[in-house]
Amino acid sequence: MTQLEFSELSNQVIQALDADPFGAEFATLDQRYNQALDELLSEARLARLEAAYEATQDYCHTCTYASF
Repeated sequence: MTQLEFSELSNQVIQALDADPFGAEFATLDQRYNQALDELLSEARLARLEAAYEATQDYCHTCTYASF
């Protein structure tokens, strides 16, 4: 899901909440919103882990070459 799609979904959730906070539409949209948020956070977390791993590998290679 793109940032724009997530923003649109967020607006839909707010509109559904304003219309009927106990309605089925809000419950469905809220569930989709929470799932999308989890996916976005997971992707961001994975990107940070990959960057940290690459930085560690670069550092290890630098140390290996510097010792020769």
